[in-house]
Amino acid sequence: SVYLNSDEVRNKKGWDAVLTVTPIRQDDLSLDLTFNWGTYKEVYSTIDPINTANNDRDWIAEGKRTDFMTIQDFQREPGTGAIIWENGLPKRSSIYTFYGYRTPDWNWGISTALRYKDFSLFMSFDGVVGGLMNTVTESYMWQAGVHPESVTETRALDVATGDPHYVGDGVMVVSGSA
Repeated sequence: SVYLNSDEVRNKKGWDAVLTVTPIRQDDLSLDLTFNWGTYKEVYSTIDPINTANNDRDWIAEGKRTDFMTIQDFQREPGTGAIIWENGLPKRSSIYTFYGYRTPDWNWGISTALRYKDFSLFMSFDGVVGGLMNTVTESYMWQAGVHPESVTETRALDVATGDPHYVGDGVMVVSGSA
């Protein structure tokens, strides 16, 4: 095997705003509140020409974000976008397609510091808005057909009766029943 040290360069771009206020300040009592709001993106500044030669992934380019998420989508009819089926199952594409970005659009936080004489209480809340994530557990749940969002009326009939009832759009039953 060969280890190649890439000529790829990535840079982070973003900003963060922080505001701290002290609404209560007395001899024995004080309350500090801090709010922050920010965003950042990591982008390709330079792409290694060797590793990206003949790149058919237009989401990998100089100036583009590095936190892309791709999926192996289903094959679709060119005109209608209908999923192509084979032997009763949707047919997977061999090409990965861009699905979205992992990094959150925004991050935020609120922290408080309450002090009374020799007692101090600190609390902090934070979160993110946007961005995609996935877990191995969730992936296996989809593959096994036990993900809560995969339970449809037709799927429930499949399980209850032991007979397949789901027929994909554009699929014609040529023998037997559905």
